[in-house]
Amino acid sequence: MFISNRTIRINSSAVINNPEYISLSNRSNELYHDLIKHLPDSHKNLLSEYEHTLNSMRAISDDYMYENGLIDGIKLRITLLQ
Repeated sequence: MFISNRTIRINSSAVINNPEYISLSNRSNELYHDLIKHLPDSHKNLLSEYEHTLNSMRAISDDYMYENGLIDGIKLRITLLQ
């Protein structure tokens, strides 16, 4: 749980003022709403499920990268102290 929370805090603080990220986020929202608008009601849940699946994959990836970065940092500190 610590890793997930820390990853979220780092991500939030790192991208909140990044113009490229903001632009991509806005574009992503526009595309999502356009897709929803054009999908029949019977298929709209598929787009939400797809987005949820991608977000879950991204969370697993973020946790993995943070954990490995933390381990690498600890190993580097140990090496430098020797």
